[in-house]
Parts: sequence; structure tokens; C-alpha cells
Amino acid sequence: MNISAVDLNLLTVLDALIKERNVTRAARRVGLSQSATSSALGRLRVLFDDPLFVRTRDGMVPTKRTLAMSGRLEAMLDGVRALLAGSEFDPKSALLTWNVVTSDYTQMLLVPALVRELASSAPGVTVRVQPLVSDVAEHLNSGDADVVLAPFVRADSSLRVAPLFVDTMTGMVRRGHPLAKKKRPTVREYISYGHVLVSPQGRGPAMMDTVLAERGLSRRVAAIVPHFLIAPEVIANTDFVTTLPTRTAKRAAADGRFHLFPPPLPTPQLDLSLVWHVRSEDDPLHRWLRQALIELVRPLLAS
Repeated sequence: MNISAVDLNLLTVLDALIKERNVTRAARRVGLSQSATSSALGRLRVLFDDPLFVRTRDGMVPTKRTLAMSGRLEAMLDGVRALLAGSEFDPKSALLTWNVVTSDYTQMLLVPALVRELASSAPGVTVRVQPLVSDVAEHLNSGDADVVLAPFVRADSSLRVAPLFVDTMTGMVRRGHPLAKKKRPTVREYISYGHVLVSPQGRGPAMMDTVLAERGLSRRVAAIVPHFLIAPEVIANTDFVTTLPTRTAKRAAADGRFHLFPPPLPTPQLDLSLVWHVRSEDDPLHRWLRQALIELVRPLLAS
């Protein structure tokens, strides 16, 4: 195919459609009318000889061909943006949506401050926060995420990782629970009650299950919930136990309803990191946004 015969502006429309899965939102993202965006989609279908998106009750679903090329498309457009930005990059003039994928735990700690900072420093940047529901690399490879905030991630050939902060784990029960009388329960006491497990994917095992299994022990998981902020509400009126990141546990316990205690066994620290795809490594805007997020976290390091 002769690239000179291709309207490369169509690729920015395709990128917007992949990210938004909606013609109206994609049109707004690229500054076109809805009819012009629909027309561009028609031309893209001819260009690639593929439907690209299938309309369903839940919206526009990308075809396998679209998903397969989404990562390469975003990398190419990022390269073009970096080339055009050069040394003239100015965050105040940037117009884009920055996709951040993370758990509700990190959302609670960082997102309000991030949105406040960008409203001042980069007012044209929209932050879209999405839940961490699959593998970190999958979120980044698919283009669903510009960055992921997650624990226990290691850099590889496609991922770059910057440490953000470290947290510990804390046990929690309701006030009036039998374990609330103890500063630190024994292991047997700890596993004698039903536990609430937090898992965005809806399954285990969790860190505590691994720690217990190393000692030939196990606990009964009485409930699995997708969010850290739900777990305290579940145990508020039960005799269940939950084990949460310490910062989350302390916030929940501030109203006096809960008793906190150190886990009866040593647990690994939560090493939370900022993760991005190598294709975004040298993009000036992406680099600026990453640094802005890292700067916001610094006060947490001292807390």
C-alpha cells in the first residue's frame, strides 16, 4: 500500500475510537462532528478491509484485528506527538485524556491530589481512572492504560517501573469483636474466624493465604469483595476479620468503629509502583505526567 495515498488523520480517529468505544465521545476527543467521525470509521473499514468495531447492546466492541494493532497504533501516534512536541512541550496547552489504571486503595490516596494538580498545571488533561481488573501488562499492551499503579511489578523488556511508596498490612475487626481485646492475636485466634478477602478479580489466594500456606495453615474466606473500601463495611456488623493496607485501614478506623492490630505473622510489604509501557518512555507529555504523579507521592513517603 502506498502510504502517500492514506489520510493519516484517520489513524487518530481510530485511536480515539479504540479508547472511547463510542462514536460521540471519540468525535469529542478528536474535535470532529459525530457525522464526520462516523464517515471516518467507514473509510477506516475500507482501508483495513475489516469491520474494526461491532455494535452490541453494551456499545462498540473492537474486532480481533483492531485489538491486535491497537498497541502499535498508539506507539506510532506517541512517536509522532513526541516528534512534533520537540523542545516546545508545554503542559498547559496539552489536550488529551490520561488513562490511569489502579485499585480503589490507590485511587483514594492519590487521585484527588492528582486531579487537583493537573487542573492547575495541565488544565487540558482529563484523568480517566479505571479499575485494575487484569494483568498489568495486559492493561498496558492493549492501550487501555497509559500508566498502572500496582504492587509487586517488575520491569521487563516492555514495561518500565518506578517505585512510588511502601505500605504494610494491618488486621481489622469491628469494635466489640473478641479479637478487639487483644493487641495482637495469635495465629490460631486469627484463623479461627471467617475472613473477608479483597480481590478485584474475584478470586484468591491473597498475600495472607500465601504466608499461612508456607506454615501449613489456612483460613476460611467467608466473603470476597472487589474493593478495599467495601471490606470494612462488610465486617462492621459481623465477626469476620479482614487484612488491609495500613493506610486504608487507618482511614476506615478513623470513625471509631474498628479495632486494628498487626497481623500475627510477618507479611511482605506492599511495594507500590508506577508502571508504563516502553513505547511511552520518551514521550514528553507522558514523561511530564509521570513526574507530576511521582512528586505528589513524596509526602506519603514520610507518613
